[in-house]
Amino acid sequence: MDRVDTALRGISKSLRDAVLPAVDPADPLAQDQLGLVVRYVDFLRDRIDLLHGRERAELRYQAGIAAILLELAPEASAAGCLAVLAEAARQALADPEQATSDIRDCRDQLGTATTKALRELGRTGKARAIRHAVLARSRTRITRERLWFQPLGFDQMQADPAQLRPLLQHDPTYATKNP
Repeated sequence: MDRVDTALRGISKSLRDAVLPAVDPADPLAQDQLGLVVRYVDFLRDRIDLLHGRERAELRYQAGIAAILLELAPEASAAGCLAVLAEAARQALADPEQATSDIRDCRDQLGTATTKALRELGRTGKARAIRHAVLARSRTRITRERLWFQPLGFDQMQADPAQLRPLLQHDPTYATKNP
């Protein structure tokens, strides 16, 4: 039996059965906030097995954005850094044993570099082509994120939750020239 799942289930039950009833009913904000905490613990319990896949999917997305920038603006001042980080991303994604924290670190570094490059290139004649390419790449990511957070109820998206797993495993939209 998974101890993390059991612990999260126990935390949720404890908060719902013991703490929530003890919160002053005259304090609707406290009631509401505690309800949000319980829902998020349940959400985390539901999604915990998918976290690694989500981090990998996000790294694939960032690598795809870097590939767009390197293809459309290889002369950009950030191109060298992007190329190095994109190669590190490719290597991390190729290693099935790569730790989630390492995937996340690689994603964050590549995300920071792509953001800087996008700011730089947003003031050039290539800005429109880059914006269109990035938006085209982002459609699947937006769908994935909406599906990811759907159980929290903030988005009224009507979709089958089973669509999430394939979006986490591989999305050819994010494929780069160096898979």
